[in-house]
Amino acid sequence: MSNEILQEMACPNCRNPLDLRGHSQLIICEACGSHFLLQGHLCPFCQTYHAEEELVCSNCGAALTRMCRKCGRGNWSGDEFCATCGSALDILDVLERQDRTATRSRLQRQMEEARQIKELEEAAARQRLADLQALEEQRLAEHHQEQTKRLAEERKLLLYVFGGVGILLLIIVVYTIVDVLF
Repeated sequence: MSNEILQEMACPNCRNPLDLRGHSQLIICEACGSHFLLQGHLCPFCQTYHAEEELVCSNCGAALTRMCRKCGRGNWSGDEFCATCGSALDILDVLERQDRTATRSRLQRQMEEARQIKELEEAAARQRLADLQALEEQRLAEHHQEQTKRLAEERKLLLYVFGGVGILLLIIVVYTIVDVLF
C-alpha cells in the first residue's frame, strides 16, 4: 500500500470515521479528542495518501517536501514548523504555491472561456458572411431584372422611333411622288 487515495479512516481509539482532508500529520478525533500522528503524508493539494515519504505527489505532481531555511532538513509541505529545529517554515512559500495553483486554474478557466468566445465569434462571423452573401445575391438578381426590363423598354422605344422615321420617310416619298406626278 505505497500510494492510495485515502481520505477517511477510523480513529484507532473510538473507531469514529476521520476525514483526513485538510490535515497534516497530526490528527485529532472530534469524537473522543484523541491526538495521533498519521503514518505517511497526505498531499496538501489533491489529498492523495502516501504511506512512504516521497518528494512529489504521485497523483498531481505537487512537491510534498520543503526545506527548512535554518537547518536544511526536508519537511512535509503541509508542516508549519521544522520537525528538527522547530523554526517556522516560510508561510510565503505555501501561499505562493497555493497562488500558483489558483493562478493555473484561473488561467485554464480563462483560456477555456476565451476558446468558447472565439468559437461563438467565428460562428457569428460565418453567419454574418452568409447573410451578406445572400443580400448580395438578392441585389444582383434585382439588378439583373431591372437591366432586363430597361433593355426591353429601350428596344420598344427604338422600335417606335424607327417605325416613326420609317413612316415619315414613306410619307415624304409618297408626297414627292404625288407632287412629281401631279
